[in-house]
Amino acid sequence: MSKTLRDQIFRALAATPAGLTTEELELQMGGAHQTISPRVNELARDGLVVNSGTHRRTRSNKKAIVWRLASEKGPAKALPMTWKTGFGKLLAVTLEVLEKETKGKKQRDYAVAVRSIVARVGAK
Repeated sequence: MSKTLRDQIFRALAATPAGLTTEELELQMGGAHQTISPRVNELARDGLVVNSGTHRRTRSNKKAIVWRLASEKGPAKALPMTWKTGFGKLLAVTLEVLEKETKGKKQRDYAVAVRSIVARVGAK
């Protein structure tokens, strides 16, 4: 099982290419809005997830952003997507590097992991 909430959210979004709203993440993970929403915002700030440009209605009938992983079609500037290897390979390498480089750390440094991912995918 994932060790941090950020990692759990990242994996949930990785498993759902169409994306999820914050509320859907809350329901899927059994977490409170006050804990899930800030982690989604951190992942967005770090360029790992992006606003998909679509919305879905919440249980209270409000429009909610659908979040998805950053890709070559997304506006995330933190992940330069110029590789010919495809997004599927990037995702596989991303998960592998996150597991390896963040193992045993209480505070995960996603920026270091993303730099390693860029180096590995760009080198292949």
